[in-house]
Amino acid sequence: MKRKAISLLLLISISISLLGCGNKTTKDNKTSSNIDPFVIETSTKDSKTDNTNSSIEDSNDPKTKTQTVRLYTYNCLDDKMTYYNETLKVTDGALVKAIVNALKTEKNSDTLTLSSKVTVNSAKLENDTLSVDFGDNFINTMNLGSTSELMLLKSLVNSLGYNFGVSKVYITVNGDNYSSGHIYKDERETFSVNYDNCVEY
Repeated sequence: MKRKAISLLLLISISISLLGCGNKTTKDNKTSSNIDPFVIETSTKDSKTDNTNSSIEDSNDPKTKTQTVRLYTYNCLDDKMTYYNETLKVTDGALVKAIVNALKTEKNSDTLTLSSKVTVNSAKLENDTLSVDFGDNFINTMNLGSTSELMLLKSLVNSLGYNFGVSKVYITVNGDNYSSGHIYKDERETFSVNYDNCVEY
């Protein structure tokens, strides 16, 4: 009886210690990371180096790099989703912001673009999902029909999904589920990245 009690206590203590270790999430395994706002770290080594070697003066200076990204746009005249590669200036690693800003610019007069008033509140990369919270002007300034809204969202989702290597994008507006007159998403319901019928521009 005493032997069973000791074995049971030993088993419980090992289980508790393993559970405590199993819940620890680090940036090394990249299961979850906040993007500050919109920032993706290119590697853990770089972020550690930047944090330990930067001085107060250096931290205030924006660092701009160029990065080639793939952008998806909807051509409403041809009714086609097209993609092209573009070199963008990315300041302080804010790739989400750079992609959103690029989608505000017309590739030609027949492509749908995001409104220049669209703002991003925050972004978070977690496993295979990129979560992006937009300001309320994201829906208010859209003013599109259902097909155009769906295709503009598809261009945004595909552009973010491709460049962050995820298959799902969770879009919220001021922390609330995406809900327009045409499209409603439930809590934690994501948009799927879908490259079907996309053609090179």
